[in-house]
Amino acid sequence: MTEPRPVRYARNGAAGIAFEELGGAGGEPLLLVMGLGVSRFWWPPGLIAELTGQGFHVAAYDQRDAGESTHFPAAGSASPGERPPGTPGAPPASPCPLHAPGRQAGRPHRATR
Repeated sequence: MTEPRPVRYARNGAAGIAFEELGGAGGEPLLLVMGLGVSRFWWPPGLIAELTGQGFHVAAYDQRDAGESTHFPAAGSASPGERPPGTPGAPPASPCPLHAPGRQAGRPHRATR
């Protein structure tokens, strides 16, 4: 049986993103990104073992509203700091929020470099 790894959190305001290092300390960094709404615990142990065996320092995280990361109110309500649709200064509503430019999962996001 494997020993549990410590969970750490990256924080930004009210949001805490749970993440953990899965092995391969000192290797080339590799971040595993699971699909929307799915916990980081779904990565197969054999895949992680193969990646660390290939020299990668592997880490995984839970996206917001998944796993051990912060969960916000149900869809349709505003995220912290976001104005609800229809209020002055709010972004225009999109008929398809998952595919609207400048939005991720129906919520505004900023591109980073």
